[in-house]
Amino acid sequence: MNTVEVFGVRLPLSVACFLFQFVTYHVTCCIFALLDYYKLLPSCKLHNSDHKTYTQLLPRVVFNQFAFYLPSFVLLQYLGIAFCSFGPKLSVWLFVADYLFYSFLQEIIFYSGHRFLLHSKWGFQLLGHELHHTTKGSVAVSQHYMAPIDYLIEIVITNMLPFFFMKKTNIYFELFVITLNTVTGPWDHSGYKYPIGESSFAHSMHHLRSSCSFGGSAAFTDWILKTAYYFYGYTNLPKIKESK
Repeated sequence: MNTVEVFGVRLPLSVACFLFQFVTYHVTCCIFALLDYYKLLPSCKLHNSDHKTYTQLLPRVVFNQFAFYLPSFVLLQYLGIAFCSFGPKLSVWLFVADYLFYSFLQEIIFYSGHRFLLHSKWGFQLLGHELHHTTKGSVAVSQHYMAPIDYLIEIVITNMLPFFFMKKTNIYFELFVITLNTVTGPWDHSGYKYPIGESSFAHSMHHLRSSCSFGGSAAFTDWILKTAYYFYGYTNLPKIKESK
């Protein structure tokens, strides 16, 4: 396995990539946690309905990341699929094309597993998705608060399987797409509204209603299959008991 030196320690490239996205994820979540704790942007907060706090959610999140996500990085390097080398060199256009293809596959995989498996009559409890829905989409770190099978479907398979269908990419591309999800996931689960996009509102609607908006941040699948919240006539988040 190719290695890289990180702070004087040689690590497999896959482990170094995992640690980079791990740090990025938790820095992002800490920023949102500070915004929540000190109520720095109250006018931007869509809702505050979670009754589990950042510190209560954190242990399971970290466990999932090291027990399931880290091994998936190492496995892909071992198989020669991703996180293997700094080559080949990708042109800007090829980088963009690969990103669009990866995003397309990722959205299809996420939507399919999320809607048809995890939200099926048998899958919601049997596959453990009900645990994730004990969170309501207003605490950023809750993206990775899942039962094991649910985590494997929504995080590991969704983010790693697209690499199996792609030609050889390099570590810069692979780290970019993985880290982007590391930022957009907490963004969607934070319960904040933003100047651009509505992925956070859509995902809050999903957590609070459970019957709409099954896609990821791109959510083109919800538009095509008419499962986005607005196809059901929903315009506002349902009334909820706000947490203190």
